[in-house]
Amino acid sequence: MPNFIMLVGIPGCGKSTLTEKLASEGYAIHSSDAIRVEKNMHDPKQSFLIFEIMHKRIKADMEAGKDIVYDATNLSRKNRKNYLDSIKKYTNYKKICYLFVVPVDVCQERNSHREGYAKVPDYVYDRMLRAFEVPMMSEGWDEIVPILYDGEVHLDFGNLDEFSHNNKHHSLTLGEHMKAAAKYLEDKNAPQLLIDLARVHDIGKFYTKKFENYKGEATEEAHYYGHENYGTYIYLIMWLRDQDRPFEEALHIAQLINWHMAPFLRWGKSGKTLEKDKVILSEEFIEEINLFHEADAFAH
Repeated sequence: MPNFIMLVGIPGCGKSTLTEKLASEGYAIHSSDAIRVEKNMHDPKQSFLIFEIMHKRIKADMEAGKDIVYDATNLSRKNRKNYLDSIKKYTNYKKICYLFVVPVDVCQERNSHREGYAKVPDYVYDRMLRAFEVPMMSEGWDEIVPILYDGEVHLDFGNLDEFSHNNKHHSLTLGEHMKAAAKYLEDKNAPQLLIDLARVHDIGKFYTKKFENYKGEATEEAHYYGHENYGTYIYLIMWLRDQDRPFEEALHIAQLINWHMAPFLRWGKSGKTLEKDKVILSEEFIEEINLFHEADAFAH
């Protein structure tokens, strides 16, 4: 059975190094960056054309039964699922997601040594991490494989009990809020995994706090746009440092962090959105999110 491998990772995480190894093993490598250079398409508005070329080439190689690597950042769940849906007819392929778990500072340091179009501005990392969506098996994968950084991991959040939300929706500090949510779940005899989730669920706020609204206008209150997505990535790095549970459990916690704002931002606004999300989310997962939502709302 041939393999279709999609790489998921931010710039500098090591995707190119891995593709070189896989190419030596006979894999056909399809890289959006390589096509961008080949076709001299460096305008972001040309991204659609780049992926159109890439997808046509992949289809040809799938028809030939080749082992394939899809090399791009692939941070969007919707884009991943849509592409997997588009190749469903290739049932002979094993579809594998390689998820790179590499500290942001390591990726940025590696990126600093790049030149030309390959070098990514620092603000792009912030934008990507605020949009990061961790892979889920229900997207259509046969397997999700972690590609782990093997060096030292450095994370310093300071004293989260002194991290003020500076927002009218929170009277507690960040640390107090997460502890209170965990205590609520403990009192409800919730599963330990949800209690552990509560203790870290808003860690992304440490990285996303800004005194400006979504238009970039200055505000008196702090905002935390995309903190659930940024926090998902940071939790994976925390797990990489500690490796205190199996990856499958850590991935599940990461997925819950990714979705924990859904009752606020999605399902509370439209029942149709919830029905749409049920295509990818199990009833059990939704129940977990709703129970956690109770704790999150209580701890404000």
